[in-house]
Amino acid sequence: MKRDISTFTLEDIQKCVKEVSKKIIKYDRRLLELSCHEQATAHQIGCYLKKYYSDWNIDCEYDRKGTVQKELPDTGKTDRIRLDIIIHRREKKENLLCIETKKRSRPKKEFETAKKKLQDLTDRNGYYGYRFGLLMILKKKEPYIECEWFHNGNAV
Repeated sequence: MKRDISTFTLEDIQKCVKEVSKKIIKYDRRLLELSCHEQATAHQIGCYLKKYYSDWNIDCEYDRKGTVQKELPDTGKTDRIRLDIIIHRREKKENLLCIETKKRSRPKKEFETAKKKLQDLTDRNGYYGYRFGLLMILKKKEPYIECEWFHNGNAV
């Protein structure tokens, strides 16, 4: 039975992400220690998330809203959006979680841009209305993964 998006709490999502983070550190730590490209780690995270969200679509580098290119409207920018990982139902407005991954070594400006994107994407009255957003900061040493959460357009 498909679980309705409104029944998911931040605590539900955080618990799953914590378990997935433990699996990444246990089985894929070398991706972090070697500072591999973020996409390599994002793919593994997506694979582990599927266990917890088997009736949802989990996509990496997804750039569509229905059949059109995903963009943030009314921002004055024509930048297209491509999210590292999303949990959603394709071609429906059922957007549970959007995840951006960033290596700690990236410039500060990239973190600011990612946070603004997650605020916009999780704005309940916004164009996409993701229920939750997550910035996963990937590090070469312990703690290997740090999480910053977003809900209703705000950091939480």
